[in-house]
Amino acid sequence: MRSCDFLSKTLAQRALQKKTGKANIHPLGLAGIVCNPPKYLWNNPSFLCYTFNMYVKKVKDVESTIIGAGQGTSRQVLISPEEGPNFAMRKFVMQPGGDIPAHTNAVEHEQYVLGGRARIGIGDDVYNVEKDDVVFIPAGVPHWYEVDGDEPFEFLCLVPNLEDKIELINK
Repeated sequence: MRSCDFLSKTLAQRALQKKTGKANIHPLGLAGIVCNPPKYLWNNPSFLCYTFNMYVKKVKDVESTIIGAGQGTSRQVLISPEEGPNFAMRKFVMQPGGDIPAHTNAVEHEQYVLGGRARIGIGDDVYNVEKDDVVFIPAGVPHWYEVDGDEPFEFLCLVPNLEDKIELINK
């Protein structure tokens, strides 16, 4: 995003209506408006302005759900696709002995390890990761996780807001 002007909801609706003929506001409300979209959207007439909401929330207040395919693994969606224009941010916590089986995703993953240790398989390679490591998993590449040690393995995982298809791989 190249520029951002902060406007009231009423002014933003008027600006959107003037540019697009419609006054569609982001479902979460409005705290800002971007009228210069990323370069790859410049020739897309349906994307003239994007509105977004800015906020801060506590991780402890975000619901945690158990991941069915893995063992001892939970996920929190910290920033959902409805809240962030380009990426979703999730936090995973894997308990000692926990794992996520081999699978592929249609979208890439950018990850930051918050704590603990794990072995991660990416394609044909296996990596030992720990706190402050950064992991990139390209779209379509098989990957898996196994906790290494007696403390929980925790990481942030950012994925683009594109349609994802997850396929489990039988070993």
